[in-house]
Amino acid sequence: MFHLESFGSWVKQNRKALGLTQDEFARLVYCAPITLRKIEHDQLRPSRELALSIMEKVGALPEEQELLMSLARMRRGQLLAQVMGHAAGVFATGE
Repeated sequence: MFHLESFGSWVKQNRKALGLTQDEFARLVYCAPITLRKIEHDQLRPSRELALSIMEKVGALPEEQELLMSLARMRRGQLLAQVMGHAAGVFATGE
């Protein structure tokens, strides 16, 4: 499995791995460059269709897609709670 902080960070990491700029990747997934920038900075949740297009273009495995879709559609408050819960667990266990 893979470690994820957020859908936006996953998109950015995979876009860079493909060697594409934000403008190039935005054209590839049929969205405006500003939309992609906001997704990468976790300021905007992509539609289900856009999230699927992004996953398809970077080659996400079928078994990863459910988790990725959950992250993609998660509200910012939920994401913060998830990250803070994970951090609390790390501090508690010392990992």
